[in-house]
Amino acid sequence: MKILKFFVVALVLMCFCTPGLSGTIDFEGMPEEYQYGYGHQNFADYWEGVWFGPDSTVLDRNWPLNYYNYTGYPPHSGDAVLFSYSTPYIDAIFDNAVDEVSMWYTSGNNFYLDAYDEYDNLIATVTGAPNLYSNSLITITLSSYDIKRVRMHDTGNYFTIDDFTAEFVSGQPSGVPEPSTLLLLGFGILGLVGLRRRE
Repeated sequence: MKILKFFVVALVLMCFCTPGLSGTIDFEGMPEEYQYGYGHQNFADYWEGVWFGPDSTVLDRNWPLNYYNYTGYPPHSGDAVLFSYSTPYIDAIFDNAVDEVSMWYTSGNNFYLDAYDEYDNLIATVTGAPNLYSNSLITITLSSYDIKRVRMHDTGNYFTIDDFTAEFVSGQPSGVPEPSTLLLLGFGILGLVGLRRRE
């Protein structure tokens, strides 16, 4: 019985003390329907912990029909970048509020990263200079977990994003269990094994 109690306490502590995983989304290996020139569907909540929209799609230089100008808008890493198909901005809405968001951008105009709280109040803005043919890192950091949404935009529809990073974003498609979920499951199984041996 002591073993079972130990695992129950461990599970509770993990749930309350581990807020989530930090991670980076690099937009590599996205399915065809989310590729510009193929389906260019908004991939929305494809990634665990964050919703992208309203017209977030992917440019990947390995997909010929993307017509991707990767000379002017190069990836920061790999072959793929985030792109807005038809609107001059992309929103990223987090399942849980975060305190820092960063990304690498390329834009022909000034680039803006706006942060909003859970009540949709604008709480911070950072501006980046035009930087065609290169990448620049842009970051918003707050002293508390107040960022519920960020808006990425320039003055038109001429920007790309790569290596999007925020706390609570696992960097995995939503159908893939997070490591913390697997760990919780493992503790639960061990607890059941311990209980069975005592019976």
